[in-house]
Amino acid sequence: MSKKNLKSAILLLAVLCMVFVFAACEDNELKDETFLFKNGVITGLTEEGLKKTELVVPAVFGEGAEAETITEIGIFAFKDTTALKKITISEGIKVIGNGAFWDSSVETVILPESLESIGSTAFSKCLSLKDINIHSAVKSIGNYAFQSCTSLETVVIESGFTTVPVGIFSACSNLKSVTLPAGVTAVGNGAFTDCDKLEDISFLPASVETIGADAFVGCDGIKTIEFSSNIKTIEARAFRYCTGLTSVTFAGDSQAVIGESAFQGCGITSLDLKGVTSVGANAFKANAKLETVEINGVKTIGETAFTECTALVTLKLNNVETIGESAFYGCTSLANVTLANVVNIETRAFRNCTSLLEITIPETVENMGSNVFQGCKATTDEEVGLVISCEFAEKPAAWKNNWAPANVKVVWLKAENAD
Repeated sequence: MSKKNLKSAILLLAVLCMVFVFAACEDNELKDETFLFKNGVITGLTEEGLKKTELVVPAVFGEGAEAETITEIGIFAFKDTTALKKITISEGIKVIGNGAFWDSSVETVILPESLESIGSTAFSKCLSLKDINIHSAVKSIGNYAFQSCTSLETVVIESGFTTVPVGIFSACSNLKSVTLPAGVTAVGNGAFTDCDKLEDISFLPASVETIGADAFVGCDGIKTIEFSSNIKTIEARAFRYCTGLTSVTFAGDSQAVIGESAFQGCGITSLDLKGVTSVGANAFKANAKLETVEINGVKTIGETAFTECTALVTLKLNNVETIGESAFYGCTSLANVTLANVVNIETRAFRNCTSLLEITIPETVENMGSNVFQGCKATTDEEVGLVISCEFAEKPAAWKNNWAPANVKVVWLKAENAD
């Protein structure tokens, strides 16, 4: 190798060594007695820090020219800490990273007013955390931020965001008190799933328009719900299996859409769906205590929407465009049905309504599906079963031939020989 090439090789090697040394220095974490930190981010605790029960997270490390500003608690920084009971986060800290306190034993967390962001799962599985106060500077809270905090009882969120994040308080089984800011318009999917101690949702501001899928599934303690006129969408399974729920009220001008299985398996006793435009499939299925239902102006009642509501006695439907397939299937106590301005009655809509002895089909009904009244009480030599009075002279052409079983009595009220 020539001297020139050797000199070049040595120079290149020196440069590479400098790069590697610099990179290694960049990768090195700094630390004090308690904390590990790097580039303005708390990354973890020292062995000594892991033993402490109380911590104050500083916003500055060092003094004078050597001082370093800290603005963030990093991802998983305090994950699985078992000794920690109380932590105070100093003013100046702006970010708590994803999973920062995951599965920590912390009981008390004091957040600074400078905080702007809380990451996903930041406090998930903090089983001893009892309360949290989130100040108004916080503009972002990640999904599942407080999931499975089973001792959490009180939450105050001052302001700053419009959507309650997905799963944020799911499985917080002792959560009793929630304060949300005015201006919230949406509750995310699964936000309060299995929060057994919640007794109502009055903490939701009137500005809420959307309640996401599974938002309150299994919240057995909720007893009453009053929706404001701003509610537009209640998504699938939002209140499914809220077995303590007995009363649901809608404002008359809400124009709400109720999603699939939204109130399935609840304990609702009576229902007036004024202000609702659509009822999804299985929406009120298996509400075994439901006795009366009044629906006015709903475009569609979805399939099996009220199936197995075995205590339902009285049903009033007005200005309903479509009664979906099997909508009232198995409502074995249903005895009083009033239909007005109904257009379509689909297959098996009233199948196995064994207590139904009379019903009038209004002249507005254009389409009638198959087996609509299959399994209803039959007429025998000993007694008269279901009598269906139709405000027509004869069966309309669009009705299915097997719309009614042969063993029930059908009366065509406008036929020439009608009584």
